[in-house]
Amino acid sequence: MENQYAIVAEHVAKCYYLYSDAKKRLKSFLLGHGGKPFFALQDISFTLNKGDSLGLVGLNGSGKSTLSNIIA
Repeated sequence: MENQYAIVAEHVAKCYYLYSDAKKRLKSFLLGHGGKPFFALQDISFTLNKGDSLGLVGLNGSGKSTLSNIIA
């Protein structure tokens, strides 16, 4: 039986680390110590059937581009 789904996303998350200055970012890169975590996406789940369309609507900074990049 052929799979009927085009895209299945389950519990998708994306975390960025924020730093107060470039020195702390460099230290983190070299030593592996993280900055302050910021979750651009948290626990996103959806299923698209073949032939379905997806529209992403939201305020600036809500994660639309981040989610579309992950899907791509």
